[in-house]
Amino acid sequence: MIPSHIRRLPCQTQRLFRENSSIPDFSYFNPSSAYPYVYVRATEKLETTLAQVSHMFLYSYKTDSMIMVDIPDGILYPSCNYYQGIEDTRILMYHGRLWFVSTSTHVSSTMRSEMMIGYFSQDTKNIEFCQHLDLGMRPVKNICPFQHHNSLFLLDTYTLTMYRVIEEKSKTLIVEVICTLEPCHGMLCCRVRGSTSPIHLHGNLYGCIVHEHIPKASGGAFAYISYWMEFDMERQAVTFFSAPFFITCLGIEFISGIEYNPEKDTVELYLGFKDKVPIVAYTTLHDLRVGE
Repeated sequence: MIPSHIRRLPCQTQRLFRENSSIPDFSYFNPSSAYPYVYVRATEKLETTLAQVSHMFLYSYKTDSMIMVDIPDGILYPSCNYYQGIEDTRILMYHGRLWFVSTSTHVSSTMRSEMMIGYFSQDTKNIEFCQHLDLGMRPVKNICPFQHHNSLFLLDTYTLTMYRVIEEKSKTLIVEVICTLEPCHGMLCCRVRGSTSPIHLHGNLYGCIVHEHIPKASGGAFAYISYWMEFDMERQAVTFFSAPFFITCLGIEFISGIEYNPEKDTVELYLGFKDKVPIVAYTTLHDLRVGE
């Protein structure tokens, strides 16, 4: 579906961190927020192996510093894929730990995009626990975690499938399908992929940013466009789907993190500009909730 009108979201933007805080040969994008931490994906092109390797960085608002997370040996299969490492991570504070749900092309032997889940150590310098998240389909990506009623859930907006994560005594995580969200009667809801983790609005109502790819008029390139989507956990229904929008440019910008302050009615959106620079956009829920 190609929308007839795509609006620019009213907002103010700024760089996520100072330019001198980064490694010059890396590209930084796909930020995800769980205050006071922001995950940033950093990619490095290795000329010797003709591969692009993704690294996990965590930026702290409290210390205004960024560290590269140590990834233990053995959690990823050896790979000859061009895209290597852990990609497109969403982070979440859950039960006093910083959890993550990520994509990797070699977390399993299939060598296709699949999901992994785990949590960082208390000092966030390394991964303390991680396992492959087998959802029974391949490839799969952009599945986002959130907390509801003291439980950990996952939302795949591409299929509108809701999962619950259960931790067994053996420290193994299992995933069960809870439901498939149904759009409310008469609602136009296109096929979209997850951008941000859902945030709690009130009661059983949650909201998140989702996205789709559309072709651009020139050069066969494509653009990301975003939507604001709301859903009700009790009714198991999509209750609102906004008009499409962009923030900085109608091109490569990917919103992957969100923070919401209901008392101030402010929303922070974290995104990567042209897959090179992580920025923050400040807007309101009122400006997001614009219908067709």
